[in-house]
Amino acid sequence: MSDPRKGPVDVVPKAREGGRLMQVSAEEQALVRLYRSLSPENQRNVIRYADAVRDIETIFKRAPARDSH
Repeated sequence: MSDPRKGPVDVVPKAREGGRLMQVSAEEQALVRLYRSLSPENQRNVIRYADAVRDIETIFKRAPARDSH
């Protein structure tokens, strides 16, 4: 897989993990087809968006819990 910031990424669902065949849901297959239909620029945008969401989730997980009282 290439660096998403440098060019298009070939997204392929994992078919094998730990030597055993894995099931890939129809929803995952549809998402991969949709992703592959995008232009290289839009593929990069999707990856950037996913990275940003992951970063935001990490920030909230690390933030101390606030008392609402």
